[in-house]
Amino acid sequence: GDLEGAREHLNKALESDINNFGLDHSYVAIDRSNLALVLKDLGDIEEARELAETAYNAMLNRYGPDFPITKSCKAALDKLPKP
Repeated sequence: GDLEGAREHLNKALESDINNFGLDHSYVAIDRSNLALVLKDLGDIEEARELAETAYNAMLNRYGPDFPITKSCKAALDKLPKP
């Protein structure tokens, strides 16, 4: 229920995972997808879409469409309203 708290924690996790694993790591994609859904609930659809698309494209390019995390990222992206 604490969306602002969730955003804060997810931003910290995202920053940490980028520093530890790099931009294209699956942990980073998961962080981005989760943060995108929180941002959607906070009403920041534009930033949510950017994060979700980045996460999905990173996993799609690295692992292909059938990889479980790619599918999870796609599901998060599909929950966002179309522009």
